[in-house]
This record gives sequence, C-alpha cells and structure tokens, in this order.
Amino acid sequence: INLFATFSNCQKIDMTNLNTRFKFKTDKSQTVDTRSTFASLLSSNSPSSITAFKDVKVVSCSGMFKSWSKFNADVSKINCVPNAANGQIDISNMFVKCVQFRGTGLRNMLANIHNSRVDVSLSITNFLNNCALVDLDLTGLPLRLHGNTWGAFAGCQNLLGTGFGTLNLAAVTATSNLFDGCVKLNFRATASWKAPLCASADSMFKSCTEIESYGME
Repeated sequence: INLFATFSNCQKIDMTNLNTRFKFKTDKSQTVDTRSTFASLLSSNSPSSITAFKDVKVVSCSGMFKSWSKFNADVSKINCVPNAANGQIDISNMFVKCVQFRGTGLRNMLANIHNSRVDVSLSITNFLNNCALVDLDLTGLPLRLHGNTWGAFAGCQNLLGTGFGTLNLAAVTATSNLFDGCVKLNFRATASWKAPLCASADSMFKSCTEIESYGME
C-alpha cells in the first residue's frame, strides 16, 4: 500500500484518532510505504501512541512525521522492516522538526529494526534533526549506519549520547553536522568508530561543549 504524503500538509485534520483510520491485515504480510504520510501537520495533535502500523511491514519511514510540530507519541509499535534485497531501511527525516517529540518508544523501535535482520543498516539523514527534547540510550544496540548521516541528531539539545560509542560507521560516507548543537552530548567514542568510507566530517561535533575526545584518535 502506497501512503506517500497521504495526509501531508492537512492543517485542520484531527489525528488523535489516527490509529482507527487505518485497518490492515493482521498477518503481517501487508507492506506499507509511509514516506511523508503525516508530514507538516502543523496544528494537529497526535495520539498518545502509534499502533496502526504494528501488524504491517513498513518498508520506508522517510519523512513519516516530518515537521509535525505537535507530534509526541509512543513509536515503539511501528514495525519498520529492512529492504529484503540489501538489508537497508530508510528512516531519514522521520522526525525532523518534531519539536514536541520526546522520543517515547524510540529505543524499542530501533531495537526491533536491529533485531529483524543481522546485517540491517540504517539511512538516517536528518533523522531527529531539531528534536530538542529527545534523549536516546543506545546501550546494547550497535546500530549499523549507511551512507550520508548529515544532521541526524543535530539540534538534539537534550541528547547525552549514552551507548553511541558502539555505532557501526563502516558503511558511512559522510558525518557532517551529525551532532551539531548537541550541547549535552558527553559520551566517549570507542575504537569501534571506524569509518573508512567517510569523506566529510565537517561540523560533526559543532557546539558540543561537553564532548570528550578520548577514543577518537
């Protein structure tokens, strides 16, 4: 099912009943493309939890909630699955500018992705850009990142970076502005941070006043 930009820019629509608007098969065989489905809902309130997509395979989440300024829902039940051919999944721009989002359920969503396939890798450009209220603990989740990670956590002023030292950057080509403006970021990178394909890291830790350099040699 293609839900690309289905409700994008619908400024007056009531989304508190989002979970009852969608009825899918419950055998998890249905695939759904949710790129920009709920993008730019500037004045709509969100439900407390997103459960409509727990029994389907969400094959792309890029921009799913982009710029939904009042979005603050538990996202743990969103069943994002990797591309069967290459093990990649696109979550770029998924929550960019969701300024009220606190990241509830985000770790569980990412853990489900990580556990779905051993070699799964994530495209995360602008993933949480300008989500100032979000903190995220990745302890025990050595996520594989892929391609350009530009601005994925930029502007996350509450982000401490717990567990981020085990991120797998082997397939990353650019890390520009990755943590730009993360003023509380204080994790220590480890030797596992090897990015042989990375061609640009400009402004990666810009304004990260609490960051420690140990392990970044």
